[in-house]
Amino acid sequence: MEKLDSIIEDEELAGDARMTGTNDFGVRLQCEPKPTSVHELRPQDIDVVGAMGDSITAGNAAEATHMIGILREFRGLSWSAGGDDTMETSITLPNILKKFNPQVKGYSTGTDVRTRDLWFNAAIAGARSSGIPGQARELIGRMKNDSRTNFENDWKVVTIFIGINDLCALEKDPVGASPESYITTLEEGLDILHAELPRTLVNLVEIWDIHLLQQVAHGYGSTPACRAVQAAECNYVSTANDTEIEVIKAFNDEYQRLTEELIATGKYDTKDDFTVVIQPFIKDTVLPYTENGEVDSTYFAVDCFHLSNKGQALAGMNLWNNMLEPVGSKTTVWGIKDLKCPTKDNPYIFTNKNSNQQSSNDIMKHGEIMNKKATTTTKKPAVTSPAQTKPTVVCSETCSQVVPDWGIALLVVTGVVLLFQLLVVICITSRKRSKPKEAEVYNNGIAL
Repeated sequence: MEKLDSIIEDEELAGDARMTGTNDFGVRLQCEPKPTSVHELRPQDIDVVGAMGDSITAGNAAEATHMIGILREFRGLSWSAGGDDTMETSITLPNILKKFNPQVKGYSTGTDVRTRDLWFNAAIAGARSSGIPGQARELIGRMKNDSRTNFENDWKVVTIFIGINDLCALEKDPVGASPESYITTLEEGLDILHAELPRTLVNLVEIWDIHLLQQVAHGYGSTPACRAVQAAECNYVSTANDTEIEVIKAFNDEYQRLTEELIATGKYDTKDDFTVVIQPFIKDTVLPYTENGEVDSTYFAVDCFHLSNKGQALAGMNLWNNMLEPVGSKTTVWGIKDLKCPTKDNPYIFTNKNSNQQSSNDIMKHGEIMNKKATTTTKKPAVTSPAQTKPTVVCSETCSQVVPDWGIALLVVTGVVLLFQLLVVICITSRKRSKPKEAEVYNNGIAL
């Protein structure tokens, strides 16, 4: 009897094993080969996302409705690492990438300690640049030990945003918050990633103009409570006088300059499967404005310091758009824009190397002489606040081509000619001193 029971049990186990089918093999249909170079990386090739930084990346206060809520981490809504919901309801970099590769992994989800999944979002609230080397080691450790991903073969995009808390500490810790200290520890963290993380593109997002916090504290949607909390979180900047603001601006600019100088050395372009690209979409910061011309503080959380869910989405959109813009021609002004799409001519995420190649192709294509430096170093222009419009999500399976420069020039010339012809007709008609006939006006749209 015992022998029979044993036989039956063996047969049941064997049956269970048979029922698992091909799931046992971890098979994935992939008709196009993965690239071997980071400079040929397309959105659909990205398998894993990760992030490093401070409370902005941790998603602190994103959906907070009261001041206690600023301590909550809404990691699933993080602009660079959050994966809650879909792109239609939460515009984050991972949710955009899901449109190209539904199997992308590594994004953080949920809120609070018991319900969240950090996965590869290694950001720590309150972190300064000195914490980046530790976060780099933590991120690598997580990736190596994660059974859901393939450390050696998966293509990874890691986004780093750090420096706000450094600038807030300028008064209390002038040495530790100096531009030299900032770039030294940032470089140390990037060196660790470069040495130990295969198949990786690092988005290095430049620090924003933090002195504008004072305007946020008095914009549409701000409150006396938010001003008080902002002063507690970043007192030196929030309460700075005109002289101190100039000092903060100078340090802010130096952070940016040294960051650009570091990446321009090319030290992170020595391997074919790794690179660091500066994404400068908030370098020349222009705050969002309402239709009435007020700073729109609803893009910031209830403390007028962190980003609200709407602000997180705006950052996610602009990060994505920067990734699809060539180095040297990247947008440096934070604003609401339609999501860009890869094109047939430019299917890759732009890097320092393939941006140079694209510039060469443009010269051959259009016969234009272009003299663009492969760096994001620019003098900050005087900018005005753009009118705010609802962002349009346009990235799908097929995307429209951008009108080339020669096409725009052709449209301008055509417009001038038509205007000239219209003036001639008006003159002739006036001379005849006759009542003009009613004319139908047609608006010719150009489908892009």
